[in-house]
Amino acid sequence: MILLENFSSENPHFKINKRYNKGYTFVEFTMVILLIAVLTVGSISVMDESIQESKFDNTIISMHEIRKALVGDVEIKKDGIRTSFGILGDIGSIPQTSSGLDLSALVTKPASYQSWMINSDTRFGHGWNGPYLSSNDPTKDYITDAWGSSYIYTVSQDGSATIVSLGADKAVGGEGFKKDITVKIPLDLIKAESVTGVILDGGQPYIGKADVNIYYPNGSGVITSTKKSLTSSDLGYFVFDNIPYGTRFIKIFIPDETYATKKIQALFTVDKINFVIPSILLDANPSANNGSAFSCTTSAGKIAIYNVQKLSNNITAKLTINSAVTLAGMRFVNYKNIDLTSIKIGNTTYGCSSVFAVTNRISVCPFAEKNYGAFGSTSWSLAIDFDSSLTLDFAPEDIADINYMQVEFTYTGTDGCDLITIL
Repeated sequence: MILLENFSSENPHFKINKRYNKGYTFVEFTMVILLIAVLTVGSISVMDESIQESKFDNTIISMHEIRKALVGDVEIKKDGIRTSFGILGDIGSIPQTSSGLDLSALVTKPASYQSWMINSDTRFGHGWNGPYLSSNDPTKDYITDAWGSSYIYTVSQDGSATIVSLGADKAVGGEGFKKDITVKIPLDLIKAESVTGVILDGGQPYIGKADVNIYYPNGSGVITSTKKSLTSSDLGYFVFDNIPYGTRFIKIFIPDETYATKKIQALFTVDKINFVIPSILLDANPSANNGSAFSCTTSAGKIAIYNVQKLSNNITAKLTINSAVTLAGMRFVNYKNIDLTSIKIGNTTYGCSSVFAVTNRISVCPFAEKNYGAFGSTSWSLAIDFDSSLTLDFAPEDIADINYMQVEFTYTGTDGCDLITIL
């Protein structure tokens, strides 16, 4: 047992150290509070800077997504052909602020825009086909920046546009994360200054009269056309100005639209500021150069070829099927001894090598001078879908020598044939 009866301040064995008994002073307490405040403010400042940086980066990403929704993505291609043109390709222009439109037209169809449809005459889609901006997050708002401010969208008189975010301070100017962010949409992403072509007659410039009509959406999604009337002095040359990027269609009437005795139609993709329509699409008399290699004298109009590309080791093209067909065979002609290695139609490949099954083997390889390569056999048949592709593979060292080529499609039953110049 411990007795505390002698416990007192006078007892030397129980003397209290007064230095540790007095507690915190006001100054010490104030310093602790100040230190905590400094650390708190510093943490908040670092956290806020991180938040602002994230908002800044997300706003830039969102603005570039908006630009792609407006004019497409130049990197998206199929068979070497650009396929992404955003609302511009479908409508014929980006939303015009002078008409009271803004970026909301990318998400909700304006009343002034035509609804999406496929035109049976021009064979390409047009009209509003949105939304052009979408996300897995239903709460995401594409027309405001990460700070909750609406983007400033401006279309200038020349047709170019800008998208602006005022940054973290929501005011014009500023530095760092407060500065304005601007994304420009120049005119060379919107329309071609010129679309040119030359009508041919058996591979030579056409001399005579012709009416040339080019078809494209008018800025609200409705198909419109521009017409050029040629005389013999034009030597088949024509040019159209300010055609919006995207898939477009041309009709040529010889000698004129009213009394046409011959008509040329071509579908192509305008994707350059100065675009040239491949001359292979504009030959009024392609059979004049074929050296009598083909038996097809009257085309049935079942297949049209467009978007032809000559690449490093192959020729690619898109096939538009106007009505359901089944191929019985194909023949080709050019003016060089070219070794064709394989042909791909849709997802099926055919070739010269014995590794291919008999029904998938090309029977004449290589092409003979001014002659043709026969394809398939009388028992061979292949149904072609509406949106198919054609790829002709050659040895890389030969592809540069191919400057002219025609293809003859022969169909089963009574469907006839088509003879088309593809290069």
